[in-house]
Amino acid sequence: MADLHLLHTDPKHQRRGAASLLMQSGLRRANELNLPVYLESSPMAHAFYQKQGFKDVAQFSLRLNQFGGGDKSHVAPLMMRQPVKAFIDA
Repeated sequence: MADLHLLHTDPKHQRRGAASLLMQSGLRRANELNLPVYLESSPMAHAFYQKQGFKDVAQFSLRLNQFGGGDKSHVAPLMMRQPVKAFIDA
């Protein structure tokens, strides 16, 4: 069974580096275990995750009109990052 972790930064604390530190900690562990990492991004965070090495694999789209959301759809980029092997000095 895979672990599920959610990462969200309160908007009043965004762009101060906390998410990057948390993300790097998790990615370092994923690299140690040689595991890929999957995430569902918000459009606003898409560029942040790209800078962390994530690549787009698909896009999730949900029409919200039946829930009173008008004609606008919710769109979430689906992204993956493959493990990175650490350089070992021989």
